[in-house]
Amino acid sequence: LKIDRSFVVNAVTEPEDAAIVTSTIDLAHRLGLRVVAEGVENADTVAWLASIGCDAFQGYFLTRPLPADAFGRWLTDHDTARFPA
Repeated sequence: LKIDRSFVVNAVTEPEDAAIVTSTIDLAHRLGLRVVAEGVENADTVAWLASIGCDAFQGYFLTRPLPADAFGRWLTDHDTARFPA
């Protein structure tokens, strides 16, 4: 399940957005789904999402959109272990 960036981008500072993101992650996990949060633009958001159990992140904090061959090189060149799986 992907959570739209409109909820994620301000979730660290906006209680209403945080409630939507948190409850969506909880519901998705109860249904056996993995969750991807899009619109992740800073380390604080990554840390917060990891703390509430988000499974994966997508956004400019990680990288700009890349073609498949460039993504392969990016993946090889970066320590993705610093991001929760």
